[in-house]
Amino acid sequence: MRISSAGPEMNFVAGRLASAFHQLCGKLHDHTSGAADYTRKVGEILSGVDQRSRPSSEFSTPTPTTPVSAVPTPAPTGPALLSGRQALDDLATRYGDRIVFHGTADPLDRLEPRQMSWADGTGRRYPDGEPAICADASYDIPMFMALFKGRTRYGYGTDADGNVIYRAKGAATEDMSGYTGHVHVMDRRHFQLIDLQAPQDWPDPLNGPRTPELRSSTAVEPFAIVKVTMDDFPHPINDYDT
Repeated sequence: MRISSAGPEMNFVAGRLASAFHQLCGKLHDHTSGAADYTRKVGEILSGVDQRSRPSSEFSTPTPTTPVSAVPTPAPTGPALLSGRQALDDLATRYGDRIVFHGTADPLDRLEPRQMSWADGTGRRYPDGEPAICADASYDIPMFMALFKGRTRYGYGTDADGNVIYRAKGAATEDMSGYTGHVHVMDRRHFQLIDLQAPQDWPDPLNGPRTPELRSSTAVEPFAIVKVTMDDFPHPINDYDT
């Protein structure tokens, strides 16, 4: 910037102002580009693009007017690896009732049908239906199972008000703060609602009909796996013996 009719001092001031203006524009451009890049990355993760490891902070919660997105196809290189309750909440918000959840201690790129069973107080097990993968439309119970399955005796049920009650042996006396697990996120289209009775020869009467369960009789690949810790589970856990 140069003012032809001004003296040297005026041209010097004008030059300084022009330089400051260009620097400010550059900074504004950098911030705008960074925001655009952040939005693009979030869209890639939640659209099922091959991203193996993303922190949950890169999710953005859609507004209530955002339509439910199509469920991603599992990537050839394996499911996206995420962590924390917030990641589960973001997935549930984006995909709604089109996805289901299954919890295990370790991450699995492919879930295979297994024989489900109930165990009585003596430890005897009773087969529960045909071999299958069980899933849930919400993630709290799968998270609980991911944290406790294979570590101790555990269970859950509902009280008279319909609230889920969680129990684990040793919950009142043992330090379980280091427990971790993995919640697998899958397309609901692979699962069917199944009506089941109590397992054959089950010794205790049921309080009422069983709630239909989401099960798959074929192998299913998750499109995302979310690592969880005890800090991600907000519900009280009673001791199994109380």
